[in-house]
Amino acid sequence: MSAFRVDKHHIDALVCAGMSNDYAHAYSNSGVLTFDYRGITHKLDSMGGQEIGAELVDLNNRSVNTLYREDIAPEPYEVKGLNVEVLTPVVILSLIAGFRYQAFEFAGWDDTLGAQYLRILEKAAIHALSGYDDAPWTLDENGYRELLEDAGMGEPRRTP
Repeated sequence: MSAFRVDKHHIDALVCAGMSNDYAHAYSNSGVLTFDYRGITHKLDSMGGQEIGAELVDLNNRSVNTLYREDIAPEPYEVKGLNVEVLTPVVILSLIAGFRYQAFEFAGWDDTLGAQYLRILEKAAIHALSGYDDAPWTLDENGYRELLEDAGMGEPRRTP
């Protein structure tokens, strides 16, 4: 295993996506991404964004310190707005996966505020994928044929 401290832009992207109306609306039909953690409701407004960003920096730092037996204090964090138009759902999903890999090297990672936030942001990004809400949740033979027809493919090709 290896880990490194991610760049501040990485953290800012994860925070700004959560503060974006697009992701909040895709997940909860509201203008602010909101989630519960240990009985407390967190909102990704400017204050909540600052809190989440600082938490992500701390978790990443803790992971690197644990893995390499270091004791380096995290840099102070202040959220900087990014242009969220370039933060597509696919980009956000990849950034979440990359961050998790850099931040899970200590016991208890999965039960942190940051891990919970990333689970919610991941769901929001999935819901924001083009066509996701129109896609079927189950598939039978008739539904499969409809997908083929919609794609202009006609009869199904069989795979072994």
